[in-house]
Amino acid sequence: KREIFIMTIKVAIVEDEEKAYESLKNLLLANAREKNREYSISKFTSGEDFLYNGNITFDIIFMDINMPGIDGLETARQMRKKMPDSYLFFVTDLAQYAIKGYEVDAIDYIVKPVIYDHLKTRLDKVVSLLQEKACEPKITIKTEEGIMAIKAGDIEYIEIIDHRLFFHTEKATYSTYGSLSEIEKILPKSDFIRCNHCYLVNLKYVTAIEKSSVTLKENNLQISRTKKKAFVEAFTEYLGKHS
Repeated sequence: KREIFIMTIKVAIVEDEEKAYESLKNLLLANAREKNREYSISKFTSGEDFLYNGNITFDIIFMDINMPGIDGLETARQMRKKMPDSYLFFVTDLAQYAIKGYEVDAIDYIVKPVIYDHLKTRLDKVVSLLQEKACEPKITIKTEEGIMAIKAGDIEYIEIIDHRLFFHTEKATYSTYGSLSEIEKILPKSDFIRCNHCYLVNLKYVTAIEKSSVTLKENNLQISRTKKKAFVEAFTEYLGKHS
C-alpha cells in the first residue's frame, strides 16, 4: 500500500566517504519510489561542513561517527542546539560507539553497510512521526507582539493568573487573556490534563509525579489531591500509547 504524503522531507547525510554517501542516497531514493515519498537530500562531507551550513534545518539526519575533524558525536551535540527536534540516525561501522548516540537523542543507529530492509523499517517509524507533527493542532492566540500560532506539541504547560493565560514552551512564554476551560476544550484530551485549577499540563513533558508535585523538565508544578488520581491514570495511559 502506497501512502499519500505530500510533504517534502528534508534529509541531511553527513558522511565523508563518497561510496557510503552514494549507497545511502540510492537507498533513500528507492524508498521514495516505493512509498511515494519526497526526500530533499543534502550532502555534507564533514561535521564542520554540516554545522556551518547556515540556518537550514532538517527533518532527518544520517550522521557518520568516525569522521576527520569533529566526529559525529560532537557534531550531534552542537547540532542539537539548533535542531532539537530533528530525527537523528548514526550510520557507522562502529556499533559500540553508536550507543553513545542516545546522549544526543539519536533515535537509532544503523550499522554499515546499510541494508535496505533495516533502513525502511526505521524510515517508516520516523515518517509516521513526521506525519503526526504535520497534522498537529495549533493554538492561535493574540499577544502584545501580534497573532501567534503555537503547535500543541510545543506547549509544555499553560498557566492562568488573574484571567491571563501563559503558554510555556521550550523557546518562549506567550501570554494572552482568556479562559483555561476554553483552551482545555480545544487541545487533545489524551495529551493535556490539569494537575490543579491553574495548570493545564502536556503529558509529553512530564518526567515525574511525586506526592504533591508534577515535574516537567526544570519545572515543578503543584498537583492537587482532587486531581492527582485522574492525572496519574491519564499519564499511565499516555505512556502505554507512546512506549
